[in-house]
Amino acid sequence: MATMGIYCKAYPLSSFQSFGHWDLAPAAEEEIGNQDYLFLQENYVVTANVYIDENIVYNNITPEWIVFCKNTLHFEVPIDVLQADEAAANGMA
Repeated sequence: MATMGIYCKAYPLSSFQSFGHWDLAPAAEEEIGNQDYLFLQENYVVTANVYIDENIVYNNITPEWIVFCKNTLHFEVPIDVLQADEAAANGMA
């Protein structure tokens, strides 16, 4: 069963391709198909849909990748999402 993460953000495929080490396996290329947008998950994995554990396109999570996501894509999980997740985990939601 597919799992929803707490946060993901859609970006044009071209945004990811500007990362210098964006090398995909043939299976990942098949996942993309002819999609124009991919989803960056809170764990920095890129998927072809909104689910954190399905249709994984890129999962080579390196310090360089995280810096690229933060500095170039301006990716950050909003603080209110993190707080709501923490509250739910503590049974406070």
